[in-house]
Amino acid sequence: MKEKAIEHTEGPWFRIGDPQNKTPINAGPKHIAQVSYHPSENEMCAVVGNEHEANAALIAGSPDLYRAAREVIATERAAIDYIKMHGRASYKLTKDAKNATEKLESVINDIEEDAT
Repeated sequence: MKEKAIEHTEGPWFRIGDPQNKTPINAGPKHIAQVSYHPSENEMCAVVGNEHEANAALIAGSPDLYRAAREVIATERAAIDYIKMHGRASYKLTKDAKNATEKLESVINDIEEDAT
């Protein structure tokens, strides 16, 4: 499957502002998005506290998450192709796959940590 190139503002994206009100997501001087704090008497409509922070962290981390996921996919495809040709995995591909997976896990951990 061919990768689709998407055009998005390069990261890193970061959160600024008051996390209890509105949290802008910026990439340098460019404004990317804004996550707003919405208290409501109806709990189903409220976005507050930890949920607000988690949403902002996930949006801000998305460029890194996207790159890391693409790297895992590319490494996995290379490993599958190599195994098909040689009947076994190479040490380099095994190491690349491990590194790509660890990078993806690190990005996810950073997002989770930033969300709390």
